[in-house]
Amino acid sequence: MLKKNYSFLFLFIILFVSFTSAELTVTPSSFELEKVYGLDSEFTFIINNSETYNFTNISFPTNPYVRIPEILILQSGESKTITGTIFGDNEYIGNQFLEAFFFSGDIGDSEESYIVTISSDGLIDLRDFSIYVGNTVTFVNNNTDELILTFGESTTVLPSSENRTFTVTTPEVLSYYFSDGISFNPITPTYQITILSTSGIVTDPNLNPSLFFNISLIYPQTSISISYLSSDNYLDLSPFEEEEGTIEVRNIGTKIAKNINLDCDWITFSQNNFDLAPGSSKPVTYKISPQVYYTNDTDKTYNKTLSITGNFAPVDRVITIFVPYTQIDAGNYSQGMSLIDWFLDYCEDNPDDEICGGKTTIIYKNASENITIETGNKQFQEFIAYIIASNKEMNKKLQMQSELTAFINLSLSETNNMSTIVLEAVEKSSEQTANINETILTVLLIFMFVIICALLVFLIKLLNKRGKVPTLLRDTWQRIKTQ
Repeated sequence: MLKKNYSFLFLFIILFVSFTSAELTVTPSSFELEKVYGLDSEFTFIINNSETYNFTNISFPTNPYVRIPEILILQSGESKTITGTIFGDNEYIGNQFLEAFFFSGDIGDSEESYIVTISSDGLIDLRDFSIYVGNTVTFVNNNTDELILTFGESTTVLPSSENRTFTVTTPEVLSYYFSDGISFNPITPTYQITILSTSGIVTDPNLNPSLFFNISLIYPQTSISISYLSSDNYLDLSPFEEEEGTIEVRNIGTKIAKNINLDCDWITFSQNNFDLAPGSSKPVTYKISPQVYYTNDTDKTYNKTLSITGNFAPVDRVITIFVPYTQIDAGNYSQGMSLIDWFLDYCEDNPDDEICGGKTTIIYKNASENITIETGNKQFQEFIAYIIASNKEMNKKLQMQSELTAFINLSLSETNNMSTIVLEAVEKSSEQTANINETILTVLLIFMFVIICALLVFLIKLLNKRGKVPTLLRDTWQRIKTQ
């Protein structure tokens, strides 16, 4: 019994490996190639048919990069070495798929069923695949939520743990995806099912192998010449000046000049990275502007190298530029405004001025900012006049503010003095009030004493008239002695 089980397992493994390895393959499947411009290049690969049926008319679909001679037939189990051609003058990175045809009757009459399952975490086990007319596809929802299945033109509600089965009847390509049952938003990518005819010659895109290409171009060497910037190779430019001119680049070789690149400090070019056919030329406008930010960098001579590179021997020219002494303000004004700030304020007040349209020369470079302001002499003078006027106006405001501050300080000082005087007066008033209170109290006490004495005198006289004073005095004396 144990031997039978091992035998069955061994047979299953053989059948499984045979089934999964049945395909059309290419070796190698990736190419990194350099192609000389104007010349074709070749590449080689081996194609192998491990299917149980033959392939015919194998080739690349029309494209501007690669081709192979058509393989009329590749029998089951056969391998062939193929030499392909890289043509055209295009760099390319990407995949190219071979197209292989076979007779659909060779696969037999199979009425198969395919099951597409979406898991609880939204993953699909069977994605892009091919089937034949008459086959069935069953979609199973193993997700915990209700989903919406879109298959071709149909839309179906698919509750959790339920499935839907479709029978395909027409050769075509149908897309499918799953969406959330509440928001209707897709929760899976869109996949494709290719439905093949059961008769005639067909091609299965899921069997067609792909080849990856990384094609770069090499350009043959040529020669160029250029007209120079000035006859003496010497320029005298202040930090606020520009020199404009034209360079003519000419291809004097027999091959195309590719990706001609001009590079130099302080110089900008109207065109760059261009091509020139043999015998042709191109004028290139340039602008030279000294990148000088500080006064200490003026009154100096600078040597700048113009380099022209491409598929030719590099061309280098040294340009000598003298920058005369110039007083440059780096933009640290006591008012906190840089020259750029002044320019922006000026354009806000004068939006129609040409200087604000940016039409013609660099007048200012800031060490922390690189700004190009296009202007002529007249506009520049107006701009400077605006700065001077603004400075005068600001100085007036600062003087007024200073005078106001001094006045306020003086007022505060006088207020402090007045407060001191008032405080002293209050203190004196308090002392006087205290003295008055004491005097009044003394007068009241004297007045009360006089009243009491008068009452006593009056009482004694009254008693005396009635003859009761001696008796009263005697009785009072006796009481005092007794106590």
